[in-house]
Amino acid sequence: WRREEDGDEEEEKERATVVEETKEKSDSAEEEAELDLVEETGPDEEEDERKIREDEERLQKEIEEKQRIEEEEKKQRDMEEKLKREEEERQRKEEEERHQREKEERLKQEEEE
Repeated sequence: WRREEDGDEEEEKERATVVEETKEKSDSAEEEAELDLVEETGPDEEEDERKIREDEERLQKEIEEKQRIEEEEKKQRDMEEKLKREEEERQRKEEEERHQREKEERLKQEEEE
């Protein structure tokens, strides 16, 4: 019974080794095919550089646009915060004035009594 388990473990190790070797061969063949393709077509450096420049310009524009949008959003948030503070201050003053009027009315009523 124990020998069967040992045998199963050995078979599993062998299978794993075969799978790994097959994968390595496949990866190696894939890399070779890519290298062959590059050699066949030949690198067109000017075209590559042009594409790189275009990509860099496009990315730079995207970054600038993102920054512009973030600045606009920040301005909007700041304006909303300012308006909120002003509204809270206005309400606070109204509340103080109301309390002051109520206090004056109470004093006036007390004087009349």
